[in-house]
Amino acid sequence: MEVINILTNELNFSPRNRAALSLLGYCYYQIQDYGNASDMYDQLTKFFPDVDSYKLYHAQALFKAAFYDDASKVVGRIENPDYAEKKL
Repeated sequence: MEVINILTNELNFSPRNRAALSLLGYCYYQIQDYGNASDMYDQLTKFFPDVDSYKLYHAQALFKAAFYDDASKVVGRIENPDYAEKKL
């Protein structure tokens, strides 16, 4: 939890900090706080729309949080053929 507090504090000073958002998303996912994880990945997909892995992580967090329709919509926005198997 200390890491989450430090990273959250970092976002207060730099809300678009890619590393902090990504690490927070990962931390929240690992502690099974899928709602907060999906929020972090949602921000990452908005700030860095060309990074398909953030879209996939966002969809995974939404799915784990039982937001199945939202997860499906996010997955639908991944057009990269390299992610075809992962989308399933």
